[in-house]
Amino acid sequence: MLAVWGKSGRSFMQAMYFSDSIGGVIAPVVTAQFLSPWQQAEQSAFNHTTVDHRNNNHSEGANVYGENRNFSNQGVTFFSSRNLAKDNETISTQYYIISPLFYAYMIPAIICLLVALIYMIMFLSFKYNIYADRDIAEVTSSGYISTSRKVMILINIGLMSGVYTAIEESFSGFLSTFCITQFKWTTSNSSYILCAFYSCMGMGRLVAVFWVSYLNPKKILGVLCLLVSVMLLSTTLCSLQSSDSGLWLSVALLGFVFAVILPTVFTWTEEDYFPVTGHISSYLNIAADCGATVNPVIIGSMMEHYSPMWFTYILLIESFVLLTTYVIGAFLSRQKRKAINGNTYQSMD
Repeated sequence: MLAVWGKSGRSFMQAMYFSDSIGGVIAPVVTAQFLSPWQQAEQSAFNHTTVDHRNNNHSEGANVYGENRNFSNQGVTFFSSRNLAKDNETISTQYYIISPLFYAYMIPAIICLLVALIYMIMFLSFKYNIYADRDIAEVTSSGYISTSRKVMILINIGLMSGVYTAIEESFSGFLSTFCITQFKWTTSNSSYILCAFYSCMGMGRLVAVFWVSYLNPKKILGVLCLLVSVMLLSTTLCSLQSSDSGLWLSVALLGFVFAVILPTVFTWTEEDYFPVTGHISSYLNIAADCGATVNPVIIGSMMEHYSPMWFTYILLIESFVLLTTYVIGAFLSRQKRKAINGNTYQSMD
Protein backbone atom coordinates (compact mmCIF):
# COMPACT_ATOMS: atom_id res chain seq x y z
CA MET A 1 0.00 0.00 0.00
CA LEU A 2 2.70 2.49 0.97
CA ALA A 3 4.96 1.51 -1.93
CA VAL A 4 2.21 2.42 -4.39
CA TRP A 5 0.64 5.47 -2.72
CA GLY A 6 3.28 6.72 -0.28
CA LYS A 7 2.02 9.54 1.95
CA SER A 8 -1.36 9.34 0.23
CA GLY A 9 -1.90 5.77 1.41
CA ARG A 10 -3.24 6.47 4.92
CA SER A 11 -6.84 5.51 4.07
CA PHE A 12 -5.73 2.48 2.06
CA MET A 13 -3.73 1.17 5.03
CA GLN A 14 -6.74 1.57 7.31
CA ALA A 15 -8.96 -0.18 4.74
CA MET A 16 -6.54 -3.11 4.60
CA TYR A 17 -6.58 -3.52 8.37
CA PHE A 18 -10.36 -3.11 8.41
CA SER A 19 -10.60 -6.29 6.34
CA ASP A 20 -8.56 -8.00 9.06
CA SER A 21 -11.22 -7.04 11.61
CA ILE A 22 -13.93 -8.69 9.54
CA GLY A 23 -12.30 -12.04 10.14
CA GLY A 24 -11.96 -11.25 13.84
CA VAL A 25 -15.70 -10.61 14.07
CA ILE A 26 -16.73 -13.72 12.17
CA ALA A 27 -14.32 -16.21 13.75
CA PRO A 28 -15.61 -16.18 17.38
CA VAL A 29 -19.22 -16.46 16.18
CA VAL A 30 -18.38 -19.46 14.00
CA THR A 31 -16.28 -21.10 16.72
CA ALA A 32 -19.04 -20.65 19.32
CA GLN A 33 -21.31 -22.89 17.25
CA PHE A 34 -18.90 -25.78 17.82
CA LEU A 35 -18.49 -25.16 21.57
CA SER A 36 -21.94 -26.37 22.65
CA PRO A 37 -22.04 -29.09 25.35
CA TRP A 38 -20.97 -32.46 24.01
CA GLN A 39 -23.51 -35.25 24.02
CA GLN A 40 -22.29 -38.69 25.01
CA ALA A 41 -24.05 -41.85 24.01
CA GLU A 42 -23.73 -44.08 27.09
CA GLN A 43 -24.18 -47.85 26.93
CA SER A 44 -25.25 -49.44 30.20
CA ALA A 45 -26.52 -52.84 31.29
CA PHE A 46 -29.47 -51.11 32.96
CA ASN A 47 -30.58 -48.87 30.10
CA HIS A 48 -29.47 -46.98 27.03
CA THR A 49 -29.69 -43.20 27.23
CA THR A 50 -27.98 -39.98 26.23
CA VAL A 51 -25.96 -38.32 28.95
CA ASP A 52 -24.84 -34.72 29.19
CA HIS A 53 -21.21 -34.94 30.27
CA ARG A 54 -21.02 -31.41 31.59
CA ASN A 55 -24.06 -31.68 33.84
CA ASN A 56 -23.31 -35.30 34.85
CA ASN A 57 -26.99 -36.22 34.51
CA HIS A 58 -26.65 -40.02 34.78
CA SER A 59 -29.61 -42.31 34.29
CA GLU A 60 -31.83 -43.60 37.11
CA GLY A 61 -29.75 -42.40 40.04
CA ALA A 62 -26.55 -44.14 39.04
CA ASN A 63 -23.58 -42.61 40.88
CA VAL A 64 -20.17 -42.07 39.35
CA TYR A 65 -17.46 -42.82 41.67
CA GLY A 66 -14.59 -43.52 39.35
CA GLU A 67 -13.55 -42.86 35.79
CA ASN A 68 -10.89 -44.32 33.54
CA ARG A 69 -9.88 -41.71 30.98
CA ASN A 70 -8.09 -43.52 28.21
CA PHE A 71 -8.84 -41.27 25.26
CA SER A 72 -7.69 -42.47 21.89
CA ASN A 73 -8.00 -40.23 18.88
CA GLN A 74 -10.38 -41.77 16.39
CA GLY A 75 -10.77 -38.79 14.08
CA VAL A 76 -13.42 -36.74 15.83
CA THR A 77 -14.41 -39.47 18.29
CA PHE A 78 -12.80 -40.08 21.69
CA PHE A 79 -13.40 -43.23 23.77
CA SER A 80 -13.68 -43.31 27.54
CA SER A 81 -15.03 -45.62 30.23
CA ARG A 82 -16.75 -44.84 33.53
CA ASN A 83 -17.64 -46.89 36.60
CA LEU A 84 -21.20 -46.58 37.88
CA ALA A 85 -22.66 -47.80 41.16
CA LYS A 86 -26.32 -48.77 41.44
CA ASP A 87 -28.07 -51.02 43.96
CA ASN A 88 -24.74 -51.99 45.54
CA GLU A 89 -23.57 -53.31 42.21
CA THR A 90 -20.65 -51.99 40.17
CA ILE A 91 -20.86 -51.74 36.43
CA SER A 92 -18.51 -50.29 33.83
CA THR A 93 -20.04 -48.15 31.13
CA GLN A 94 -18.57 -46.93 27.89
CA TYR A 95 -19.34 -43.80 25.92
CA TYR A 96 -18.00 -41.74 23.06
CA ILE A 97 -17.35 -38.00 22.94
CA ILE A 98 -18.04 -36.33 19.61
CA SER A 99 -16.00 -33.14 19.01
CA PRO A 100 -16.96 -31.07 15.92
CA LEU A 101 -14.44 -28.30 16.68
CA PHE A 102 -12.24 -29.28 13.73
CA TYR A 103 -14.80 -27.65 11.40
CA ALA A 104 -13.84 -24.26 12.87
CA TYR A 105 -10.28 -24.91 11.66
CA MET A 106 -11.13 -26.38 8.29
CA ILE A 107 -13.09 -23.29 7.17
CA PRO A 108 -10.24 -20.75 7.50
CA ALA A 109 -7.72 -23.31 6.25
CA ILE A 110 -9.54 -23.55 2.93
CA ILE A 111 -9.84 -19.75 2.71
CA CYS A 112 -6.10 -19.37 3.40
CA LEU A 113 -5.31 -21.74 0.54
CA LEU A 114 -7.45 -19.69 -1.83
CA VAL A 115 -5.74 -16.45 -0.75
CA ALA A 116 -2.32 -18.03 -1.20
CA LEU A 117 -3.31 -19.06 -4.72
CA ILE A 118 -4.27 -15.45 -5.56
CA TYR A 119 -0.89 -14.20 -4.33
CA MET A 120 0.87 -16.84 -6.39
CA ILE A 121 -0.96 -15.67 -9.51
CA MET A 122 -0.01 -12.05 -8.75
CA PHE A 123 3.63 -13.02 -8.26
CA LEU A 124 3.78 -14.85 -11.59
CA SER A 125 1.83 -12.35 -13.69
CA PHE A 126 2.58 -8.84 -12.33
CA LYS A 127 5.76 -7.31 -13.80
CA TYR A 128 5.12 -3.65 -12.95
CA ASN A 129 7.60 -1.70 -10.80
CA ILE A 130 5.44 -0.40 -7.94
CA TYR A 131 7.98 2.35 -7.14
CA ALA A 132 7.92 3.76 -10.68
CA ASP A 133 5.31 6.45 -9.97
CA ARG A 134 6.71 7.52 -6.59
CA ASP A 135 8.25 10.94 -6.13
CA ILE A 136 12.02 10.55 -5.97
CA ALA A 137 12.09 12.88 -2.94
CA GLU A 138 9.93 10.41 -1.00
CA VAL A 139 12.10 7.41 -1.81
CA THR A 140 15.31 9.18 -0.76
CA SER A 141 13.95 11.18 2.19
CA SER A 142 16.09 9.28 4.72
CA GLY A 143 19.30 10.82 3.40
CA TYR A 144 19.22 13.51 6.07
CA ILE A 145 19.34 10.97 8.92
CA SER A 146 22.69 9.79 10.30
CA THR A 147 23.38 6.07 10.60
CA SER A 148 23.29 6.08 14.41
CA ARG A 149 19.96 7.90 14.41
CA LYS A 150 18.56 5.48 11.83
CA VAL A 151 19.47 2.61 14.16
CA MET A 152 17.74 4.34 17.08
CA ILE A 153 14.64 4.96 14.98
CA LEU A 154 14.52 1.36 13.77
CA ILE A 155 14.89 0.01 17.31
CA ASN A 156 12.18 2.32 18.63
CA ILE A 157 9.58 1.70 15.91
CA GLY A 158 10.33 -2.03 16.12
CA LEU A 159 9.77 -1.94 19.86
CA MET A 160 6.56 0.05 19.39
CA SER A 161 5.28 -2.44 16.85
CA GLY A 162 6.25 -5.41 19.03
CA VAL A 163 4.77 -4.04 22.26
CA TYR A 164 1.52 -2.98 20.61
CA THR A 165 1.05 -6.34 18.89
CA ALA A 166 1.89 -8.13 22.12
CA ILE A 167 -0.86 -6.18 23.88
CA GLU A 168 -3.47 -6.62 21.17
CA GLU A 169 -2.81 -10.31 20.48
CA SER A 170 -2.60 -11.22 24.16
CA PHE A 171 -5.72 -9.24 25.00
CA SER A 172 -7.81 -10.95 22.35
CA GLY A 173 -6.17 -14.34 22.94
CA PHE A 174 -6.63 -14.44 26.73
CA LEU A 175 -9.82 -12.42 27.06
CA SER A 176 -12.11 -15.45 26.90
CA THR A 177 -10.00 -17.39 29.39
CA PHE A 178 -9.88 -14.40 31.72
CA CYS A 179 -13.66 -13.99 31.65
CA ILE A 180 -14.15 -17.68 32.45
CA THR A 181 -11.61 -17.84 35.29
CA GLN A 182 -12.04 -14.39 36.85
CA PHE A 183 -15.73 -13.62 36.16
CA LYS A 184 -16.96 -17.26 35.99
CA TRP A 185 -18.65 -16.68 32.63
CA THR A 186 -19.73 -19.46 30.32
CA THR A 187 -17.65 -20.33 27.27
CA SER A 188 -20.26 -18.97 24.89
CA ASN A 189 -20.56 -15.62 26.70
CA SER A 190 -16.79 -15.21 26.72
CA SER A 191 -16.79 -15.79 22.97
CA TYR A 192 -19.38 -13.07 22.46
CA ILE A 193 -17.41 -10.41 24.35
CA LEU A 194 -14.47 -11.26 22.10
CA CYS A 195 -16.77 -10.79 19.14
CA ALA A 196 -17.79 -7.40 20.55
CA PHE A 197 -14.12 -6.43 20.88
CA TYR A 198 -13.42 -7.23 17.23
CA SER A 199 -16.67 -5.58 16.13
CA CYS A 200 -15.65 -2.30 17.76
CA MET A 201 -12.18 -2.61 16.29
CA GLY A 202 -13.68 -3.13 12.84
CA MET A 203 -16.01 -0.15 13.22
CA GLY A 204 -13.10 2.01 14.35
CA ARG A 205 -11.05 1.03 11.32
CA LEU A 206 -13.98 1.60 8.98
CA VAL A 207 -14.47 5.12 10.35
CA ALA A 208 -10.72 5.75 10.22
CA VAL A 209 -10.72 5.09 6.45
CA PHE A 210 -12.54 8.40 6.03
CA TRP A 211 -10.98 10.66 8.69
CA VAL A 212 -7.39 9.46 8.98
CA SER A 213 -6.28 11.41 5.88
CA TYR A 214 -7.02 14.71 7.63
CA LEU A 215 -4.92 14.17 10.76
CA ASN A 216 -1.20 13.89 11.39
CA PRO A 217 -0.28 10.25 12.20
CA LYS A 218 2.13 11.35 14.93
CA LYS A 219 -0.62 13.21 16.78
CA ILE A 220 -3.06 10.34 16.31
CA LEU A 221 -0.60 7.85 17.80
CA GLY A 222 0.05 10.05 20.81
CA VAL A 223 -3.63 10.22 21.72
CA LEU A 224 -4.23 6.52 21.05
CA CYS A 225 -1.25 5.29 23.08
CA LEU A 226 -2.48 7.36 26.02
CA LEU A 227 -6.00 5.98 25.63
CA VAL A 228 -4.67 2.40 25.59
CA SER A 229 -3.21 2.94 29.06
CA VAL A 230 -6.45 4.54 30.28
CA MET A 231 -8.65 1.74 28.95
CA LEU A 232 -6.42 -1.03 30.34
CA LEU A 233 -6.43 0.74 33.71
CA SER A 234 -10.24 0.78 33.51
CA THR A 235 -10.26 -2.93 32.63
CA THR A 236 -8.09 -3.67 35.66
CA LEU A 237 -10.31 -1.71 38.04
CA CYS A 238 -13.51 -3.28 36.65
CA SER A 239 -11.97 -6.73 37.09
CA LEU A 240 -11.01 -6.02 40.69
CA GLN A 241 -14.58 -4.83 41.36
CA SER A 242 -16.11 -7.77 39.39
CA SER A 243 -18.09 -5.32 37.26
CA ASP A 244 -19.48 -7.17 34.24
CA SER A 245 -20.96 -4.06 32.62
CA GLY A 246 -17.76 -2.12 33.22
CA LEU A 247 -15.74 -4.86 31.57
CA TRP A 248 -18.01 -4.90 28.52
CA LEU A 249 -17.67 -1.12 28.15
CA SER A 250 -13.90 -1.13 28.65
CA VAL A 251 -13.39 -3.94 26.13
CA ALA A 252 -15.58 -2.18 23.55
CA LEU A 253 -13.76 1.14 23.93
CA LEU A 254 -10.39 -0.61 23.82
CA GLY A 255 -11.40 -2.14 20.50
CA PHE A 256 -12.00 1.35 19.10
CA VAL A 257 -8.65 2.54 20.45
CA PHE A 258 -6.75 -0.43 19.03
CA ALA A 259 -8.32 0.05 15.61
CA VAL A 260 -5.84 2.37 13.93
CA ILE A 261 -2.58 2.03 15.90
CA LEU A 262 -0.63 -0.52 13.86
CA PRO A 263 -1.38 0.87 10.37
CA THR A 264 -0.60 4.35 11.72
CA VAL A 265 2.82 3.12 12.86
CA PHE A 266 3.53 2.25 9.22
CA THR A 267 2.30 5.60 7.89
CA TRP A 268 4.18 7.52 10.60
CA THR A 269 7.37 5.70 9.63
CA GLU A 270 6.74 6.51 5.98
CA GLU A 271 6.07 10.21 6.54
CA ASP A 272 8.47 11.14 9.34
CA TYR A 273 11.42 8.77 9.01
CA PHE A 274 12.01 6.86 5.77
CA PRO A 275 10.05 5.02 3.07
CA VAL A 276 8.52 1.73 4.17
CA THR A 277 10.24 -0.56 1.69
CA GLY A 278 9.94 -4.33 1.71
CA HIS A 279 12.82 -4.59 4.19
CA ILE A 280 11.31 -2.05 6.61
CA SER A 281 7.87 -3.67 6.34
CA SER A 282 9.34 -7.10 7.01
CA TYR A 283 11.28 -5.76 9.97
CA LEU A 284 8.16 -4.22 11.53
CA ASN A 285 6.17 -7.40 11.01
CA ILE A 286 8.92 -9.57 12.47
CA ALA A 287 9.13 -7.27 15.50
CA ALA A 288 5.35 -7.50 15.86
CA ASP A 289 5.45 -11.29 15.68
CA CYS A 290 8.17 -11.45 18.32
CA GLY A 291 5.96 -9.54 20.72
CA ALA A 292 2.98 -11.74 19.93
CA THR A 293 5.15 -14.84 20.51
CA VAL A 294 6.75 -13.94 23.85
CA ASN A 295 3.84 -12.24 25.60
CA PRO A 296 1.39 -15.19 25.75
CA VAL A 297 4.03 -17.35 27.44
CA ILE A 298 4.55 -14.75 30.16
CA ILE A 299 0.87 -14.01 30.70
CA GLY A 300 -0.14 -17.68 30.61
CA SER A 301 2.45 -18.62 33.22
CA MET A 302 1.50 -15.78 35.55
CA MET A 303 -2.22 -16.52 35.25
CA GLU A 304 -1.69 -20.20 35.92
CA HIS A 305 0.71 -19.95 38.85
CA TYR A 306 -0.54 -16.78 40.56
CA SER A 307 -3.83 -15.14 39.58
CA PRO A 308 -5.91 -14.46 36.46
CA MET A 309 -5.58 -10.76 37.32
CA TRP A 310 -2.01 -10.84 36.05
CA PHE A 311 -3.61 -10.75 32.59
CA THR A 312 -4.57 -7.11 33.17
CA TYR A 313 -1.51 -6.22 35.26
CA ILE A 314 0.99 -7.21 32.58
CA LEU A 315 -0.95 -5.54 29.77
CA LEU A 316 -1.23 -2.33 31.82
CA ILE A 317 2.54 -2.26 32.38
CA GLU A 318 3.14 -2.88 28.68
CA SER A 319 0.81 -0.01 27.78
CA PHE A 320 3.12 2.34 29.70
CA VAL A 321 6.05 0.95 27.70
CA LEU A 322 4.10 1.61 24.49
CA LEU A 323 3.49 5.20 25.56
CA THR A 324 7.21 5.58 26.29
CA THR A 325 8.15 4.39 22.79
CA TYR A 326 5.83 7.01 21.35
CA VAL A 327 7.48 9.79 23.40
CA ILE A 328 10.91 8.64 22.20
CA GLY A 329 9.65 8.44 18.61
CA ALA A 330 8.24 11.97 18.76
CA PHE A 331 11.59 13.23 20.05
CA LEU A 332 13.51 11.48 17.24
CA SER A 333 11.05 12.86 14.71
CA ARG A 334 11.65 16.40 15.95
CA GLN A 335 15.43 15.88 15.77
CA LYS A 336 15.12 14.70 12.19
CA ARG A 337 13.13 17.78 11.19
CA LYS A 338 15.78 20.00 12.76
CA ALA A 339 18.45 18.18 10.76
CA ILE A 340 16.48 18.68 7.53
CA ASN A 341 15.98 22.38 8.24
CA GLY A 342 19.68 22.78 9.06
CA ASN A 343 20.70 21.18 5.76
CA THR A 344 18.21 23.41 3.91
CA TYR A 345 19.68 26.58 5.39
CA GLN A 346 23.21 25.43 4.54
CA SER A 347 22.18 24.79 0.95
CA MET A 348 20.68 28.29 0.71
CA ASP A 349 23.90 29.83 2.03
